[in-house]
Amino acid sequence: MTPAEYYETHIALYNCRLKQVKQHRNLATTGKLLIFAGFVFQIYWFISIGGWFFLSFFPTVGLFILLSVIDNRIVRKLRLTAELIRINQEERDYLNGSLDNFPTGQEYLDPGHPYAADLDIFGGDSLFQHLNRTVTSRGTDLLADWLL
Repeated sequence: MTPAEYYETHIALYNCRLKQVKQHRNLATTGKLLIFAGFVFQIYWFISIGGWFFLSFFPTVGLFILLSVIDNRIVRKLRLTAELIRINQEERDYLNGSLDNFPTGQEYLDPGHPYAADLDIFGGDSLFQHLNRTVTSRGTDLLADWLL
């Protein structure tokens, strides 16, 4: 399998996963909405009739909290899957010659440095731009230091 095929396969895989996660999110949101509507109905019922119906508030609130926790987990999966799609698309684009999504490191270029400008370490289509896959600013700073 070539790298381009690898990225295309993973983009398709993560797109399918994203679709499934969105469906789960829709179900969780619908469930929360229905439980909230039931909770409002229980309040109305308690005010108009009263009695022991008040005891069903606690399971309803518990179920709403449980669905909220599940929904938060689904949202994290949604964000992770979208990020994996973005990463694979950027790497596929890199293989196709597009460096638009990668930082140039122009801010690290020191005109007084003995060889940084001559070797195209920073700037457009530079060594930094080809190598940099860092996520944090500290990692980016460390890579720039190593290259200098």
